[in-house]
Amino acid sequence: MRELPEVVNYTAFGRTVKALVFSGRDGEVSHLGKDGEPLLTLVILKTPPPNAPHKRPTVLQTATAVPEVEILYDVVHASHEFSAEFKEKKGIRTAAEAASHRGHGEWSEVMILDGSLAPKDEAPTA
Repeated sequence: MRELPEVVNYTAFGRTVKALVFSGRDGEVSHLGKDGEPLLTLVILKTPPPNAPHKRPTVLQTATAVPEVEILYDVVHASHEFSAEFKEKKGIRTAAEAASHRGHGEWSEVMILDGSLAPKDEAPTA
């Protein structure tokens, strides 16, 4: 199990945000990262839709706002790839079919100030 709380990068739909690790799961070998990185349940701040009223909040709303969060289940590591055996067993032939089994988005380690990756068994210090 990973150290909690930990912050990782979550990338999906062309954007990358910081995410808080809620839990990890090592169970499904087919969905682990290249170096055995687990599936993670992540929490991110929810982005309001472009025309949402709270996109332009009043002073009172800003002072009293409670952030909305989104929970993302079973997010794979950026290095994740299905084995040829798994693809054959599930009948996966295209990138779109692989993406549907892989889920939306992926996580990666956070870079710390010296340019290295945070250790996998420790939370980042930056």
